[in-house]
Amino acid sequence: MYKTAYVLGLIGSIVGIIATLLMLIIRLFISFIFSIMDSVFDGAGLESINGYMSAYASAAVIAGFFLAAAAVILGFIGSSRLKKNRRKGGVLLIIAGGFSLIITAVLSLISVFLGVWFAVPAALLLTGGIMAAAKKEQAQDILNA
Repeated sequence: MYKTAYVLGLIGSIVGIIATLLMLIIRLFISFIFSIMDSVFDGAGLESINGYMSAYASAAVIAGFFLAAAAVILGFIGSSRLKKNRRKGGVLLIIAGGFSLIITAVLSLISVFLGVWFAVPAALLLTGGIMAAAKKEQAQDILNA
């Protein structure tokens, strides 16, 4: 059973890396588009919109990046710990999934597209963590330990 949780944890962490890179690329693209719009329209009222959106989105993306990095690292550590201690690894996967859920909520305020990308690793990490932490140990597993 730990192999299923292991695979879910690894896939969730890898999708988390992809989502983090996608988040950063999209944020850079949005900044580039706003700067082009500002120069084309010669600041015709766009400065306040650009400044507000830029500050809000940048703060959310920075917070999301650090939470995503923590979620990915905890996901990889939790997956690697599953073989030695299934419960500790499962708890780490659940925490990583919780971080991904927080990122989903924060980034959905900016873009639903970004939020959906972080919902996938959240679901995978939480499912793997719950499967690993909730599995009962069989008598044979206790004797072999």
